[in-house]
Parts: sequence; structure tokens; C-alpha cells
Amino acid sequence: MNVFVLQTLFLLLLAFFVGWLIGRLIKSLICPAAPTSTRADDASRYAHSATAAATVAGGAEIARRSLKSDDDAEASSDVAFQRGGASEASAPESSGSDTIEIESPGASALAASKREGATAETSSEIDADIGDIQADNLQIIEGIGPKMESILHENGIATWSELASHSESDLRGILDQYGDKYRIINPESWIAQARLAAEGKADELIAYQKKDGVSKLENMINAGQKGGFGKYRRDDLKIVEGIGPKIEKLLKDAGIDTWKKLSEADVGDLQKILDAAGPSFRLADPKSWPVQAELADSGQWAKLKEYQDALQGGRAG
Repeated sequence: MNVFVLQTLFLLLLAFFVGWLIGRLIKSLICPAAPTSTRADDASRYAHSATAAATVAGGAEIARRSLKSDDDAEASSDVAFQRGGASEASAPESSGSDTIEIESPGASALAASKREGATAETSSEIDADIGDIQADNLQIIEGIGPKMESILHENGIATWSELASHSESDLRGILDQYGDKYRIINPESWIAQARLAAEGKADELIAYQKKDGVSKLENMINAGQKGGFGKYRRDDLKIVEGIGPKIEKLLKDAGIDTWKKLSEADVGDLQKILDAAGPSFRLADPKSWPVQAELADSGQWAKLKEYQDALQGGRAG
């Protein structure tokens, strides 16, 4: 009997000891994982905080650069106006030293965004001026004249990039809508020409056009240079005979800030703008301004030069 009791006690002690060992083992396996998980969570939260701080800092730097660019552009603009001529109803200024090209404030902001890793458009998606030819002048394309350009505009194709993005079948579908005389036109080369234009590859476009003879783009650029308009930038209203810096500012303040808008302006409305500005502006004659602006907007430099040569003191004869 005593032996049985002793055996029972021994087994109970052994079971208790084994249970205690198993408990310690389980605890040693489970408990260290909690601090590790906590440390991982802390590291993750720190990483997120650092990323957020870097993003805020980067955004602040972009804003600072953009604001600085705006200030620089405004300062350059003020210098340009201070250098303007005194006479308003005179021919466009000829001194190259008075021409200050002002970088767009948005351009510096875009450059800063690129440096910060922001996604930007590729060069093939950006329309840029070629020489004195504006970005939306589809007439530099061999085979496109004023009427054809108007048709393309009616169908939502207003820039070189938009023209380059269409297929030949798309263009043929547009032409077919306008009758037999347009169905015989072959738009096959328009896409390649428009792509070169949109990428700013003027030399390559000229070479492409010269495969069939004379380059239309080269002739248009030469006409602009020979006309003496090379120093003027797109939508510079001072290209119009009779408009100087002060009148240009009056027109822009009235919402007329492009050649296109000036070409569509009513002469009576232009005269009212001048009259409201005071006696010193009432002698200016705006009758010829819409015509000149239309020629400039369409890139007809030779005709603009001829028209201006026929004016008498900035006035239509």
C-alpha cells in the first residue's frame, strides 16, 4: 500500500514538472514575438512619418521655387515695359536690345516638379513654337491650307499633337464628309509631319518635306524672317502697326491678349477702349488692327509686311 502511494505521488510530481517545463517552453516561444512585432510597428510608423515629412518638404520647395519664378517673371516684365518706346502710334520697334523674352512662370514650376520626381509630359506630347510659327498653325503641314485647317479645327484637331495622334483612316473619314474634292486628298504624310512639328524637330520636318521638292515650313520661316518680324514672340500685340507697349497693356486689360482675339475685335469697341484711356490715346486709329492681327495669327508674314508698308502713319488709307 505504501509503495502504491509513493508511486502515485511520484507520478503527480513528474506530471507537474513536465507541465511546468512545457509551460516555460511555450512562454519562451510566444513572449519574445510581441516586442519584435512592436519594434516592427514602430519602425513602420517612423518610416511613414519620414515619408510624409519628406513629401511636405518637397512640396514646400516646389512652391518656393514656383513663387521665386513668378517674382522673377514679374520683375522682367516690368523692365520690358519700362524699355518701351514713348510713341504709341508708331511702327514696331527695331532695336533687338529692347526685346526681353520672359520665361513662363509655369515652366520653372514644371522643371522643379521634374526634379522632385513628378511625372511630366514627354517631348512628343508638347507643342512648341518653331521659329516664328505658332504651335497651332496646321498650315505648315504639306497639303494643308487655310480651308483644310478650318475643316480639321471643326473636327477637334487644333494642334500638331492632336493631328499626330490620329490615324490615316480617321483623317480620310473626316475628308469624306466634305465631298468629292476632298476625297482625292491624301493625308498619309500629315501624321509624320505633325509628329515632327510637335516634337520641335524643324530641321527634320524641312528635310522630310524636301523629299518631294520645296519645303513649305522653310518657306514660311523665311517669309517671317524676311518680313522683319523675327524678334516678335507669339501673340505680341506690338507687331501690329500703331500699337506700342501702353496700348498693348490697355488691350490686354480689356481681355484682348492674343492676335486671334484682336482679329475678331470690333473696331468700335477698340475705339471705346482708347477713348476711355484719355485724350492722349484718342488719336490712335484702330481700323487696321484686326486685319493686321489676322495676318499675324495665320502666319502670313509677307502679306502683313506688304499691308503695313501701305499704311500711312499706322492708318489705313
